[in-house]
Amino acid sequence: MTITFIVGILMIVSYYFGSSVVVLKDASTVVQKWTVIVAAFALIIGLINISRIHVNHIIRRTKGQWMFSLWCLAIMYIMLAVGLLGTTKHPGYQWLYTWVFLPIDATMYSSLAFFISSAAYRAFKARNI
Repeated sequence: MTITFIVGILMIVSYYFGSSVVVLKDASTVVQKWTVIVAAFALIIGLINISRIHVNHIIRRTKGQWMFSLWCLAIMYIMLAVGLLGTTKHPGYQWLYTWVFLPIDATMYSSLAFFISSAAYRAFKARNI
């Protein structure tokens, strides 16, 4: 948390005073480059983890799960291929983003809101006087 706090303060100060202090601008540039590198590694680890979990579901033919795992992997690798071969401005990527990713994203967050409200209700429900 300390590292996050220090980096956050550095970014805020650099944003407002970076043009006048060269050291702040240089430091924020280095932190931003490292952030991109760490994010790339996190995406690779996430890709491997999701692939490992869903391939196990497909191999074991987990009841009620393996079909969704197959779709998840198919869509994930199609998005990855279209994004790497083209750019985010590519019409195929734009179509996939608009008509596949956004509806899935909205569904996931609406389900999450339901489960959070359900958990909050159960947590704060009065059990006695």
